[in-house]
Amino acid sequence: MAKEESKYSREAEKAVKEGRVIELRTREGGPPLFVFMAREKGSHRDHIVGPTSCDCEYFLFHGILEGEGSCIHIQAYNIASRNESFRKIVVKREELKEILTEIFAYGKSLKLRKLISSR
Repeated sequence: MAKEESKYSREAEKAVKEGRVIELRTREGGPPLFVFMAREKGSHRDHIVGPTSCDCEYFLFHGILEGEGSCIHIQAYNIASRNESFRKIVVKREELKEILTEIFAYGKSLKLRKLISSR
């Protein structure tokens, strides 16, 4: 487990450096939403993440059901939180709804990627 944990820690740090932990806020106000953005290539998915929870399969089956701790996405969130190194984006409420819909329907948000590339 320690070997796997350190592997995840390195990957989590890399994801933070690459700016793939996103803090989304709406112009209308309200609490932020955090997204771990997957790499472009491969079959990985974007995930809604927080300090102690994630919507990924690994966390649901290993973290919750087997009590084996966190996933790479939670680790990346916590690193970004400690270093205050989230990529911050302010969107309209309707845009946030589109981003969430794409993540849950398709696994990745094209809208989020377009917003990031336009900045």
